[in-house]
Amino acid sequence: MASLFKIKARNQKLTNWRGKYRDEHGRWTKVTLYTDRAASLEELRRLQRQADQRRAGILTPETDAATKPLEDHIDDYVADCKRQDFDAKHLYMLESMLQRAVAFGKWTRLSDIQPDKVRVVLGLLDKAGAGPATCNYYLARLKSFCNWCVKQRRMVANPLACLEKTKASPKGRRAFSNDQIATLLATAPEPRATLYRFAVLSGLRRGELAALRWGDLRMDAARPFIQLRAEQTKNGKADVLPLHPALQAALKATMPGHPDAKVFPVMPTIKCFRKDLTAAGIDAKAYDFHCLRHTFCTMVVKSGCSLKEAQQLMRHSTVELTSRVYTHLGITDIAGALDNVPLPALSGPVLKTGTMDNPECVDQMCDQTTLTMPHHAAQQCTNDDALSAARTLDGACDKQAGNLSKSTDLHGASQACNDNTCTAGDGIRTHDVQLGKLAFYR
Repeated sequence: MASLFKIKARNQKLTNWRGKYRDEHGRWTKVTLYTDRAASLEELRRLQRQADQRRAGILTPETDAATKPLEDHIDDYVADCKRQDFDAKHLYMLESMLQRAVAFGKWTRLSDIQPDKVRVVLGLLDKAGAGPATCNYYLARLKSFCNWCVKQRRMVANPLACLEKTKASPKGRRAFSNDQIATLLATAPEPRATLYRFAVLSGLRRGELAALRWGDLRMDAARPFIQLRAEQTKNGKADVLPLHPALQAALKATMPGHPDAKVFPVMPTIKCFRKDLTAAGIDAKAYDFHCLRHTFCTMVVKSGCSLKEAQQLMRHSTVELTSRVYTHLGITDIAGALDNVPLPALSGPVLKTGTMDNPECVDQMCDQTTLTMPHHAAQQCTNDDALSAARTLDGACDKQAGNLSKSTDLHGASQACNDNTCTAGDGIRTHDVQLGKLAFYR
């Protein structure tokens, strides 16, 4: 059983009570208690009672963790991720998202993380302006935290395993129009206007602009360019991007700073960017900062560059991403493309079909050297004399059509006409050269 004893140290004027008890593994454990005997005895009894309950399975590490503040668990989780060499940016986003979710839900213990309460937090984030993709990121971070707690025996099971990501498709970004960009650059104060101009003429992402240094701008080259560092880009690869002539002139007129100094030391927040959009008469809810990159890609495609060139300037992995997601063409651009489509021109003479108003004589039709119809055409006559003349015509033209068939795949055609007896609209009778018979068509 637990026992309490008193030991006086040589260099201590006050004497603390000490005690020993058997832990959950049956080993004796010594602890230093208080100067008051009654308080020390009560604390020793509490420790022994907890040890007995753990030995009996009543108390577990999960129950102990349930009494610990939630902020302490988050700090332990972030520290564990830091020991695993997680990226600094990932650690910052992880900690900030968890702390924001805790603040929105007003959670204090691990037991507060429940599916219903998480749904409420996601709804509040949606009302605050977060899109479906951002809400899914928050849910993924919370699930990862709960999985870590399960591995560390701080939770029995992940309570958020039943929650799924939202299936709602995110709102597609759009490109600014030329008038909107001109108005934004004219109304936005400096240095934000310079930042917006740089973003729309370079296509750099917000994080790449924030990390851009004066040493990355190679203005002394024959063709000035931006040297993007590997730690600066999204894919972690160094790259080179040519500078727009307008940016070259603006940068040369600006006093450059130290090579390690940032070009844009202060980046506007989302609230600040929306304020600038509203001042320019632009719907702030329909656009975000990344729309400037979409605008750059759209302007590149409209300028006549190929999709492969646009892909290289955007530094995309596939052409499909450039054309399907980042290129926004309106009805005016499509109509302009149709203006350059020529009308096909006919290479041969046009032969009108149907009944003839002014049929020519039989001899003229049989004397033709080039025939363009597959059958001999004969206009129907209204009496027996005209029918007999048409049969005579078919027999006369058979000889000529046979000779022409040796040099061409087309068959000769002749019209049976009689100025006195033929009437238009009664039908057409033709002679089929291939079948060798007279056919009457209506």
